Amino acid sequence: MKPIYVKLIFDRKKKASPRKKGAVEIRLSQERRTLYFATGIRVLSHQWHDGQVVNRFDAIDIQRTLDTMVRHVRQIINDLMEEGDCTNRKRTSCQLISLFPL
Repeated sequence: MKPIYVKLIFDRKKKASPRKKGAVEIRLSQERRTLYFATGIRVLSHQWHDGQVVNRFDAIDIQRTLDTMVRHVRQIINDLMEEGDCTNRKRTSCQLISLFPL
């Protein structure tokens, strides 16, 4: 089975600027298939650097929240891989979607 890569992505749709906030999303990818999950966190372009939230008074809290989300996603993926059921994309998506509010 090919590995599933988990990464934080900032401003995938290229809408952020110094005055307009861009979304931070979690990207899952495996064999050219990609899923994006919204984290509900938005920051300005100068507040994101090398996968980290910076230049904000609450940067530490936001980064801790993002790290927790990524950790939960990786835990679900690991649990499904141990069960041998990670190939069922629909089930994996449903379990991951339950982590993120709409």
